[in-house]
Amino acid sequence: VDFDHVMEQLKNESWRDLIDGVQMWCGCRFTDTGIKFHIANRTNCTIIMDEIHDAGGRLELIIEGEIPVAAAEGDPEPFLQDAVRIVQDIMPGIDGFSIDDERDCAPRATLTELEGWVNFHNVLADRLDSVFGEGNKTVSSAVQAMFGISDEENNKPCLFQPYGTNRKYPSEYTFVPRVPELMNQASIQRWLVMDTYYYNTGHFLTTLDWHTEYINNNKLGIGMSNLIEYRDKWTIDEIQARFYALHRSDIDWINIFLLPINEDFYPFLKRWKNNCRGCGKQT
Repeated sequence: VDFDHVMEQLKNESWRDLIDGVQMWCGCRFTDTGIKFHIANRTNCTIIMDEIHDAGGRLELIIEGEIPVAAAEGDPEPFLQDAVRIVQDIMPGIDGFSIDDERDCAPRATLTELEGWVNFHNVLADRLDSVFGEGNKTVSSAVQAMFGISDEENNKPCLFQPYGTNRKYPSEYTFVPRVPELMNQASIQRWLVMDTYYYNTGHFLTTLDWHTEYINNNKLGIGMSNLIEYRDKWTIDEIQARFYALHRSDIDWINIFLLPINEDFYPFLKRWKNNCRGCGKQT
């Protein structure tokens, strides 16, 4: 990440009105026994956090790595204590955590493991609520290929991703009702959908349809990739089609990966953010 360009965008008045919050890598990650924070990253992270807060936004600290079995299926207490300690003592002022665990791509291939994985999210969100007040410290988590999760042995949810030779769309997988049930009942604030980052527009639309059909909108954050190797494959018409679908789906949270956001997105984000006020009207 280009720190100087990120700061330049966060200070820009036009962009400040569009960016409500940031999930930030600061060297925070899961270990087998807890959650560790790399102190050397604190200075730059604090500068970005202060800038976001000055603009009225929120900052969640990304926790990288796999949620260990000890946390998901054993005793999560050491991990919860570390999370509280990071908020209170190491990075006071952060507004919560965002989990980035892509172990099986899905992030868990089987429903059995997914149950424990989601449960850790629930106990983390509940602990932050109990210590800091309900909703004051939020939790989000990156997910993908949730429609491909099953309890089949050796299941590979991302085997048929759109760039593969055996492409499958969400509707072609066997529907497992327990997956959206877990997502909708979770204590965390948002699931950050990565299936919509790139690929062709048809995949974007069918994946958006699956999520808005089965997951409550107030739990969804729809992701879009800002990486040039993907964004440069889209025409302006394709970008417009995606934002039009987001607007018509009443999605109220878009996650752009990653900062600084390319200027191509600006007019479409602005129209989406103001609910397309004035679109289609004659003067």
